[in-house]
Amino acid sequence: MLKTQLVESLGHYGCAAHCAGCGGKNQAYMLEWKLWDKVCKKIGMSKDILLCLLCVEKILGRPLQEKDFLLEAPINHGSLGFNYKDWLNAE
Repeated sequence: MLKTQLVESLGHYGCAAHCAGCGGKNQAYMLEWKLWDKVCKKIGMSKDILLCLLCVEKILGRPLQEKDFLLEAPINHGSLGFNYKDWLNAE
């Protein structure tokens, strides 16, 4: 599955359901805190924004890796429809 298809297959998350970067769908996920700080600082935005995973990868200039996700967070293991492993396996 393509990453863009995976994004479209996921439901909206929360009341601010759109990505602050591209305006598209936002997924429910959590990244490691230091990485999230880095992403937000890089674009000059507060840490309470929502970004889709495609925008996070664009900001970082690289694909996300398993170590980037907060693995102890149930939200990354399908509790709200997203599983980080699906993202890592997508093209």
